[in-house]
Amino acid sequence: MYQISPIYTGIKIAWNSTMSMSVHPQNTPDVAVIICTRNRAEHLAEMLPSLMSLHIPAGLTVDAIIVDNGSADSTQSVIAETTQSCGWVRSVIENKPGLSNARNAGVQATTAPIILFTDDDVRVPTDWLAGMVQMFANPDVNIIQGHIVLAESILLPWMEWVHRAGLAEFTGDEATTVIGANFGFRRAAWESVGGFDPRFGPGTPIGFGDDTLFGHQVRKLFGEIAIYSGSPIVHYPDTSRLTRESLLKRTELGAISELWIAAALGKAIPEPATRPAIVNRLIFAAKSIRSRILHTGSPLTQDELYGYYSLVMSLEADSYKEAKVALGLAA
Repeated sequence: MYQISPIYTGIKIAWNSTMSMSVHPQNTPDVAVIICTRNRAEHLAEMLPSLMSLHIPAGLTVDAIIVDNGSADSTQSVIAETTQSCGWVRSVIENKPGLSNARNAGVQATTAPIILFTDDDVRVPTDWLAGMVQMFANPDVNIIQGHIVLAESILLPWMEWVHRAGLAEFTGDEATTVIGANFGFRRAAWESVGGFDPRFGPGTPIGFGDDTLFGHQVRKLFGEIAIYSGSPIVHYPDTSRLTRESLLKRTELGAISELWIAAALGKAIPEPATRPAIVNRLIFAAKSIRSRILHTGSPLTQDELYGYYSLVMSLEADSYKEAKVALGLAA
């Protein structure tokens, strides 16, 4: 099984030198809630009231941590307002860019045995914390994926499943990996897989895949991902992610990250990448013509995005071999 460098597995780790934090809890908390953010002060300000409104069951000690990944906007002012009014929320600054670095910094900053992650552009329901923690009462549960729905203000008539999934919506009853807006795990699982790989995720050349790779790694070691189907987290993503340009770019990054993840997990190269590029190019062209005729309201239909995904796979097939070399997994 692929493991990242051991420097990320210990208590004293390399990225610790770039991290600063507010006062650490004197006692070991039962659970940590971690939110990572970078230059999204407006989103964070709208999200934090729901965090502070969480119901905390009697006797449960919570360590809520906002990880500022080197923001240059007013993020620190937003965080300060929250930490001053809510004693169980504190901040960590991780100046080394990259969501994986921020996630690892958050986990490293707490001693809690259970870790929950959510995002800076969501609203968490009041019973989310209690419901997620309750699932860990089962000793066989090591990792959980919770439900995520899109805010009604985001929904548009032309949106199909792939558009909603691309905005992190998840309402299924099984999962092969996790989505960053609503998941949790035991600290022991994080330690066992070596943390979040800093070569993956936003803030890296790959751009995606930090949570995806982590979920696959934990599932491989600890078994199936449990599903929390209680009140869903509500996601308020930027609507700019639904433009044609953004959909193409995110599809491209998703395809490349899938090649890297397959390499990291020791899996075969994904099937679309094995086809000649000309074949996938013709398929994409055919899908585009059909979609433009039948679905004029959509910037890119689900069918078009699937076609483009396969095309990028074939054009970037060499990334699979490059990933194996870069990750130290080449034969």
